[in-house]
Amino acid sequence: MECESLFNDGFAVTILIFAKEILVNSVRENILMLVLKEIFGAVAVGIIVSFLMFKVLRMSNEPIVHILVSLLNVAIISVICDVFHFSVVMASVVAGLYFSMENQKITRWKEVVDPEELYNDFWNVASVILDGVLYVMVGLSVLSIELKVQTLILIPIAIILNIIARFASVGIGSAIVGKKHIPSKYSMKEFTTLLTVSGLKGGVSLALAMSLKDILTVESYNIVLTMVLITILFTTIVQGMISGKVYEKVEEDREKKYRENSLCVR
Repeated sequence: MECESLFNDGFAVTILIFAKEILVNSVRENILMLVLKEIFGAVAVGIIVSFLMFKVLRMSNEPIVHILVSLLNVAIISVICDVFHFSVVMASVVAGLYFSMENQKITRWKEVVDPEELYNDFWNVASVILDGVLYVMVGLSVLSIELKVQTLILIPIAIILNIIARFASVGIGSAIVGKKHIPSKYSMKEFTTLLTVSGLKGGVSLALAMSLKDILTVESYNIVLTMVLITILFTTIVQGMISGKVYEKVEEDREKKYRENSLCVR
């Protein structure tokens, strides 16, 4: 779920950057070349820098040094991507995935050098604090919402389109990957349903909407911001409340099918 969410955020930022560049600067460069530059350049930077920084991390047995190296990794990536105009978000996503993957390979070593799990605790605390700040910002932004007639009409449309887009993207992605690679032996329908309900909108959506302020009229910007805030609230509150129940329902159905198949075999 975390990896899927990171990739979603990374691609969302990159695609919006493309659209803004084309609209604002009338970029004549081929869109495919922009994609190759922004995404693949960012992926290359993320992998190369993370590879080198992880080598540095392994040279120390101090958890504090590991934390500082992980922070330095993102800082270096940000500087390089800023210079070459790559996607910083995408590169950071790759860096996070790379460090997570490599840390799983050295679990025993981490248990010895970091028995108190300071490294994991640092990033868990940082994540909780940033999430808290984010939703305070969302709450304050809600106070600026101006509900007009056209806005009230667009709210259910925005929510429905968000669900349809999420279901389609997960479904198509799952079909491309193939049933064999779906975790926990879920069926295509079960997996798509779970990821659709679990797809919550948050800070990236709000940040992307706010970044459009310079290229939209005041009225259009307020409508877009309102739609995004409403979508965030819907996914966080409504989907957040029912996601656990949907998961339990899917598991109950799987258990029921398993029992039926067992009886048929007997």
